[in-house]
Amino acid sequence: MVRCAICDTEITAENDSLEHLIPNALGGRRKISGFICRDCNSSTGETWDAALAAQLAPLSLLFDISRERGDPPPLKVVTTAGERLTVGPAGSLALTNPGVNKKPGPSGGFQYQITARSMEEARQILGGLKRKHPEIDIEAILAGAEAVENYAQGAIKHDLTIGGEVAGRSIVKSCLAMAFANGVDWQNCGNAVSYLRSGTAIPCFGYYNEKDLLSRRPLGIPLHCLAVRADPESGLILAYAEYFGLHCIVACLGEAYTGPLLHEVYAIDPRNGVGLDVGVELSFSRSAIDDIYAYKRISPEAFEQAASAIIGPAIANQHAAEQQRVLERAVEEAFRTCGAQPNEILTKEHARRISQTVAAKITPFILHRLRPLKYRLRPLK
Repeated sequence: MVRCAICDTEITAENDSLEHLIPNALGGRRKISGFICRDCNSSTGETWDAALAAQLAPLSLLFDISRERGDPPPLKVVTTAGERLTVGPAGSLALTNPGVNKKPGPSGGFQYQITARSMEEARQILGGLKRKHPEIDIEAILAGAEAVENYAQGAIKHDLTIGGEVAGRSIVKSCLAMAFANGVDWQNCGNAVSYLRSGTAIPCFGYYNEKDLLSRRPLGIPLHCLAVRADPESGLILAYAEYFGLHCIVACLGEAYTGPLLHEVYAIDPRNGVGLDVGVELSFSRSAIDDIYAYKRISPEAFEQAASAIIGPAIANQHAAEQQRVLERAVEEAFRTCGAQPNEILTKEHARRISQTVAAKITPFILHRLRPLKYRLRPLK
């Protein structure tokens, strides 16, 4: 009889489910059946997996991950300058809400300053104002409006803390699913099952980055990785989880394994779902596991190095793409407004105007480069 690893109910053809080893919300692809029932799949996805996905949302958006179902939801942030922005795919930024600033006019009455995300949104705002001020000529105002792109004046600080009582269970569930997918009966994983089933059970995982456990690690790729090692000599069923090449977790799923030696690894690039060929060294003693649980095998310097290797290239790629976009638009507008006719040979005056326009258009981008995104990295106990 096949039973659910979470609630122990019998799994049948009617209530079986496809469980992602790595949550779909994080770009996971591989799925297994016969592991948990449909109700547990749904409830743990909406709670445990959702909590972990929320903690890792800044990285999901920064790396523009690809999911089987739906895109990563945008993330609302407030900059150090108090700007309310929404982070989208590839770390793009947009106003969270339009703004209407009302102030006294120089000759009496009031002036309204509108900040909108599009001309259509500006039209809607003006329509609302027209109900209070019928004299407003919406079309005349829009005809004289100019679209201006501005960069955030403040920095964005993303807290990449992960784990905790809820999200921690998503991590352990993935580790247990990895073991099950490779032939380990979840009933032999007493530590993990107890933790997942009881709200008061002691967590069976800890953070580790004393050294890089991966071999053949691809440079600059924000990979996800799961590994399991079941060793009949020690009796330990160990698991490893890594998210975005930054957060590394070691778990002890069980301590009385008697089956054949097993060591399996699964890794993907969440940006496209492509599998990766990496190895994982996973042979900790019971005393080493106790040290990991006690946070004795983590290093702030290692987090900084990992962030530099993974986040640095992603931000550099963003800047390169934005630089190319800004230059193309600046050159296009410069030639359009320099006064030269089609096929006309450019004069020195045309060239001067083109240079001035390009310089004016790229200056905001150059200033923006002085205000990079900031990330705060630390594991959550």
